[in-house]
Amino acid sequence: MHNKNTCVAPEKRARIRDPESKGRFRQQLLAEAKNLYQSSGYEAVSVRAVTKAAGISPMAFYGYFVSKQDLVKHIWLDFFSELFEHLEKAGRGKRSPVEVLTAHVDAYIEYWVAHPDRYRMVYLSSGTDSETASIRFDEGDVIAYQLLMLTRQRIAACASGRPIADEQVRMQTDMLFIKSLGYLHGVLTVGRYPFEDIDALKDSLVSDIVSNITRAIQ
Repeated sequence: MHNKNTCVAPEKRARIRDPESKGRFRQQLLAEAKNLYQSSGYEAVSVRAVTKAAGISPMAFYGYFVSKQDLVKHIWLDFFSELFEHLEKAGRGKRSPVEVLTAHVDAYIEYWVAHPDRYRMVYLSSGTDSETASIRFDEGDVIAYQLLMLTRQRIAACASGRPIADEQVRMQTDMLFIKSLGYLHGVLTVGRYPFEDIDALKDSLVSDIVSNITRAIQ
C-alpha cells in the first residue's frame, strides 16, 4: 500500500561544481556582458540581463562573480589591453626618456578623451562602497599590472641611471595618475565650466607632470 503522504521532490538543476566547467560558464557570463555592452552600452549590463541571456537565475550569478563591478572589471581589462598597446606605440622612436614619458602621459590622456564612455565606465561607474572596495587590480590581472609597470619603468628611466628608491617611483606614478584623472574628470564630466583652451590646458598639464617627475627623481 502506497503512503499518500509521500511526495516526490522536484528535480533541481545541477550546479556546476568542478573548476573547469565553472570557469567555462564564467567566461560565458563574461561574453554575454560584453555583448550587452557593445550593443546597448554600459547601462544595459545588469546582473538580471546577463543571467537572463545565459539562462540562469540572478542569484546563481554570485557563484561566479562577487558583484556586477567584479564582472565589468573584465570588460575594463579589454580597454586596458588596447591602452597598453597605445602607450607602447607612443614611446617608440623618442630620443630620450623624458620624451618617452611626455609621449606616454599625452597618449594616456588622449586615449580616454577619445573614449569618454569607457572613461565613465571605468572611473565613474556606480556601485556600493563595498562593491567598489572589493575591486582591486593586482599581479593576477596581467594587463593592468603591465600598464602600471610600463608607467613606472618610464618614470624610473628619467633618473638617467641615478639610484632611485622604489617608493619614489611609486609615488610619482600615483601623482601622474591623479593629475591626469583630474584633467579628464574636468574635461569629460564638468560640461558647464568654460575652459579657455582645452588643448593648451592639456599640453600645459603634461609638461607640468613630466617636469615635476624629473625634478623629484633627479
